[in-house]
Amino acid sequence: MSNMIEEEKNCQNSNVFPAVSRESVIAKYCLIDLGIRSNPFGDPFKHGELRACIQDIIGTIDRQKELSFIDTYLDFKKAAASFVDKGIGTEHILPLTGKYLIEIVAESFLEKDDEVIITTSSSFDIVLLLQEKGIKVNYQDIRFLAEITDRSLNTAKMVVISNPHFLSGALLPSDEVELLAKRCKDNGTLLFVDETLIELSDPYQSVASVVRENEYILIQRSISDTFALSEKQITFAITSHNLIGKLKPSIIENKEDLSSLILGTSLMNSGCNSKYIKKSREFIRKQRAYLVELFSKHGYVPEHSDSVHILVNLKLLMGLKELTQRLESHGVMLMDCSSFYSPGEDYVRVAVTTQDNIDRFEEIFGIVMGEWAKDYANEKLSDVMNRGSLSGSNTECPYYPCHFPGQDCTFCYCPFNPCKEEKTGGEWIIGSKGKKGWSCMNCYLIHKPEIAQAVLGILLQQDDLENSLGKAWSKVIKPVI
Repeated sequence: MSNMIEEEKNCQNSNVFPAVSRESVIAKYCLIDLGIRSNPFGDPFKHGELRACIQDIIGTIDRQKELSFIDTYLDFKKAAASFVDKGIGTEHILPLTGKYLIEIVAESFLEKDDEVIITTSSSFDIVLLLQEKGIKVNYQDIRFLAEITDRSLNTAKMVVISNPHFLSGALLPSDEVELLAKRCKDNGTLLFVDETLIELSDPYQSVASVVRENEYILIQRSISDTFALSEKQITFAITSHNLIGKLKPSIIENKEDLSSLILGTSLMNSGCNSKYIKKSREFIRKQRAYLVELFSKHGYVPEHSDSVHILVNLKLLMGLKELTQRLESHGVMLMDCSSFYSPGEDYVRVAVTTQDNIDRFEEIFGIVMGEWAKDYANEKLSDVMNRGSLSGSNTECPYYPCHFPGQDCTFCYCPFNPCKEEKTGGEWIIGSKGKKGWSCMNCYLIHKPEIAQAVLGILLQQDDLENSLGKAWSKVIKPVI
């Protein structure tokens, strides 16, 4: 509880990651974890209406020895049913603290060699968990749920989907999920729907009301993600009373769970449209739009998202693995999606975060690109000198011609950069943050074959590289500017 009410530390997102530390991360920058999947608005107890709850919760927890576990458990169920606001009762709620619903479902209803359909909307962790239990995973890369055939539903024991999408953050319309739920019921197939972030997207797209008439659907909700409580694992299942009775375990009295149940009850009593959650949605929409704009102006087009993260294709010259490693060295974490079956090897998931974090990320991204360009230039310069001849025009390069048709691409990255000599055609430009930077966009000199050959000739004289570059500048470049 102390983690929830202590004052914010130096790091902007310390309230989300109260004790985070990575030896591999350079402490030059505060850690920015853009791979997370939680409410970026922050600690609910630092926001108006919920601030007053702190003392009541602390007092209740202090008296927990006098409380009946069953009474606390029932209070949680009442709060959850009201919070979901879909006409369901307490008989449809199963509280879970520190337990993973998908694992409980697998142990309750699945056996080795059973088949489960998992769509690409779901967390890949579910795939790994089921495979470890010997369950056959039919991983389907589909855009619309209607693409799941009745034949595959008939042979599968369960279907797993996430709404919103685990990677892209896009929401599925509730009527599409409801139709799949009906088809699953007709085929005797269990439907598992992960709705852990739906309150932060659009709670009206929830299909929780379906459990009143359909015993083949289980829905997962997360208080931890909705209220940015990363140090707590508080979730609950929404399903039929009959299915709850078949889940293993059902109710296990554990005094250690009391504080989590009391905390969850208090938070949900404020409702799914409380000021905190409404402000959270507004904050997420605003910051998500800013994040999309940031990537778009650099030429990357994020996929549509309704959630707390965006999916971006970062096809870069250095490769995604190197990019993420370089960013991590500066304390920025992204979710590399290259190991997933979908969407592809160049995709990353980037979490919505505070304006300060986005600004710092943009600055660090520029630093990383500059560092890579310098390393790449040195590597290519070494290759050129070892080859001892010009490479000519690299017409296979996706950026060719970056300056003019017929250009020589031997020095893809100019060995004189930044020369800071405006007579070359280079110029100082002002970036989006008002900072001055050197641009070589309008300098063609190093790509003219005769100049590239003259520069190479001097560099091949085996002199000290720095001295050679100085000679090349004074003897080749300076006379022509």
